[in-house]
Amino acid sequence: MFADKTVFIVGAGASAEFNLPVGSALMEQIKQNSKFRFEFGEMKEGVHEIFHVLTRRFKEPAEVNAHLKAMAEISRSIDLAGSIDEFINRHYDDQLIAEAGKLQIAHAISKAERESLLAPHKNSDEPILWDNVSTTWIKTFTQMLFEGVRNEHVEMVGKNITIVCFNYDRCIEHYLTEAIVKTFRGVDRQTARKIVEQMKIIHPYGSLGTLADHPFGAPYTGETLRSMSDNIVTWSESVESARKAAIEKAMLSASTLVFLGFAFAPQNMNLLTATQIRDSRTSLEVFATGYGYDNVIDDRLKNKILNLYSVSGTATSEEDIHIQYNMKCAKFIQAHSMALVA
Repeated sequence: MFADKTVFIVGAGASAEFNLPVGSALMEQIKQNSKFRFEFGEMKEGVHEIFHVLTRRFKEPAEVNAHLKAMAEISRSIDLAGSIDEFINRHYDDQLIAEAGKLQIAHAISKAERESLLAPHKNSDEPILWDNVSTTWIKTFTQMLFEGVRNEHVEMVGKNITIVCFNYDRCIEHYLTEAIVKTFRGVDRQTARKIVEQMKIIHPYGSLGTLADHPFGAPYTGETLRSMSDNIVTWSESVESARKAAIEKAMLSASTLVFLGFAFAPQNMNLLTATQIRDSRTSLEVFATGYGYDNVIDDRLKNKILNLYSVSGTATSEEDIHIQYNMKCAKFIQAHSMALVA
């Protein structure tokens, strides 16, 4: 069991271990999928499901065309954005860009879930091919989460931690649900799903929706794609939502922060930054993956983390921040396992 008030900040690098496209790969997919071409009224290039959503949602051809123009703008100018979230935020005052971007995200992530290591296999009765993910961080994380929990207390799984997941996918929720069914005797999938839903898992930018509404890895129609895109929020929407308050509450009460596959992008750091003063009598230790960065930025990165709190509101110093630049999430969480458990 993890130590009480441990907060996990999960970024795209964590989902990459499940073979989900992240960073430039995801951006390239969205760029290509945003290209639509028609000849004599017939679509020759583009994603049919996305076009179906547009034609069903907007009855006027002018509205459909306006959204297709927004898609074209995404395809034209997304290259130099750091992420699709940043791109949408750059056009914060353009509702058409936001709607088009959300549709593209929903399509790309839903497809990615179906093709991930966590997706159910047609030739197996198992919901997850467990050996496929045995070397990923989620297995070690779940073992630590379940440690010390007796079968009759399964509903207490995850009650003492918070997960702030900046990814749109539901990999964590899906794995934990199936792991509870597999591990705890007599617990059915519906009960396991409720246990996971009651955990404090916050998606600052939303997700594809609940697993009950949109099962992991399941095919989708134009209507379900629309529903999934409606669950995604922009950066400005997240700042103004209850999500921001929930994140701040977790950050202020945390005894341990763990960054997994997180890139420390400015807009994401802004969402994590506490506006209130943290109780300086409560110690705080920080563990972070820095894979892909060079340790020459160590001081700067530690300052970024320290600046999440008011200087007068935390007793944390650089000595309390441990960043591993040569470890991906799986090796990282194994290396720090003794420091993270109660």
